[in-house]
Amino acid sequence: AVVFTASMSCIWADTASSELSGAIVFFTSPSEEMYTDGVGGEGQLRLWLDKNVGLAFAVGTADWDVERTVRVADNFGSGQLDASGNVTLIPLGGSVLVRSAGEAAHVVLEAGLRYVVVESDVNMLFTIRDAHGRVTDTIMDEEEIEDGIVAVVALDLNVKLADSVWLFGGVGYQADVSKGDTTSKLFDQDYGDGKNELAAVLLHGGLRICF
Repeated sequence: AVVFTASMSCIWADTASSELSGAIVFFTSPSEEMYTDGVGGEGQLRLWLDKNVGLAFAVGTADWDVERTVRVADNFGSGQLDASGNVTLIPLGGSVLVRSAGEAAHVVLEAGLRYVVVESDVNMLFTIRDAHGRVTDTIMDEEEIEDGIVAVVALDLNVKLADSVWLFGGVGYQADVSKGDTTSKLFDQDYGDGKNELAAVLLHGGLRICF
């Protein structure tokens, strides 16, 4: 997954300080069986306890596109599941921040957890064929996806633009801690391994501002 972040950070200081950030986020999921790409945003309130250690409280939203096909076959015929649509994700959580020294530039390491509320708008089409390949039935269905939890790590390089403004960019990764179940609304059963994967590689950059 790929993420771009635009946000707003604090100047380097020896005392405690606070900052607000807002992020534009682009996703490309490495789990191609689940998702294709997505876009969203995240806001953070960062509270620096001293010049090196801080806490971040985050809330965001994102839409991830779904496009996948599953096929099964035996001697009596075959079945194909085509799923398409999107899911809306609302991540809520916090992080621990560690900041290096530097007057004009510094590095920030972030590690945290996000509880991800998932709203599914995924339609599924089942196509059933006999042993000769003729379509014998089609069924429309919807996919329901439960909430999940991800762990997030990121490393940013911050460069000072003005007294209260920093330009930053970096990389990160979010990993599944608890995967939400995926089920058919019509038949109330799982497809595939029945788990939703939200793992993503992150690439971000933007601005932060102090207050």
